[in-house]
Amino acid sequence: MSLLRADPKPTPRPKKRRKWMRRKRARRIEKQTPEDRRYLAWLHTQPCVGAESVPRHECLGRIEAAHFRDVTGASRKEPDTTCIPLCQSLHGDYDQARGYFYGIPRDERKLWHQSQQLRMRIRYEAEALRGLG
Repeated sequence: MSLLRADPKPTPRPKKRRKWMRRKRARRIEKQTPEDRRYLAWLHTQPCVGAESVPRHECLGRIEAAHFRDVTGASRKEPDTTCIPLCQSLHGDYDQARGYFYGIPRDERKLWHQSQQLRMRIRYEAEALRGLG
């Protein structure tokens, strides 16, 4: 008979996050206007702009709202009404200047984004007017 017993270790209780540690909603989401929410909801129903404007592009993944990061600073983005619909793969390439966007200067990428943004705004306004009439 052995004097050493193998008692199982007590399992630790899961820790609750303290109140001051809980994550808050992003301020940008709290500041969204109803117009921003409508535009984003519409944007997610649109096809990827890469299908129309990027040669030999095959869309992969879901549609995401791509912002052009012109405003610098921590957690800063352009307004939601200035974003364009990109599929997940093209959005990653666009943000990190890979694939089709490799070697394209930032100013030219900004011009491309603004031209696509203008096309989306025209399409959005036209559909809104068609819905009223």
